[in-house]
Amino acid sequence: MAGEAVEQLFLNRSLWDLQSSLCFLTLLCGKGLK
Repeated sequence: MAGEAVEQLFLNRSLWDLQSSLCFLTLLCGKGLK
């Protein structure tokens, strides 16, 4: 049970980091194109 919770937390954090990185890259590319 505890292991699953930790895994879920880790997964959520990884997804959040990925989304943040994608958002940042999109903003950078958007500024570069304009």
